[in-house]
Amino acid sequence: MTRRPQPVLRSATPQDAEQVLSLWDLISAGEASGIGGWRDHAAAWLRTASNDPARARVVVVDAGGVVVATATGNLEVGVPDPHCPTGRSVRLVNVVTRPEHRGEGHASRLVDDVVAWARSVGADRVDLSATVAALGVYQRAGFVRTSAPRLKLVL
Repeated sequence: MTRRPQPVLRSATPQDAEQVLSLWDLISAGEASGIGGWRDHAAAWLRTASNDPARARVVVVDAGGVVVATATGNLEVGVPDPHCPTGRSVRLVNVVTRPEHRGEGHASRLVDDVVAWARSVGADRVDLSATVAALGVYQRAGFVRTSAPRLKLVL
């Protein structure tokens, strides 16, 4: 029986870009692969973000050199309001685990890491959009549903 390498949680590096992008592609079930050059823009963003820990946190679970899960926190600075007194919030995005590694607790570890990073950069809150299947992971981490619907306008 072949044993899996012990997974290690670590910061992503620019060298992880292709593996991280392949995980991000799983979110859209491969539908976004050829849309609008997003992979080139995302790879450039990853190279910058992975070298700027005050701006973003890209974290991965590495199992023997294979990135099996990832999550990203991006600091957003906006207008202060009663729900975000300093205007500093973190958007948690692209939490994804390779199908064969799901159910091993990677998403929970990644979410906890990004939340800890958000605290370290002085954010007031962490915002996210979730699938129904992932709600449990976020609720166990302390996230609550809000009454505000999420809308978007694609430009």
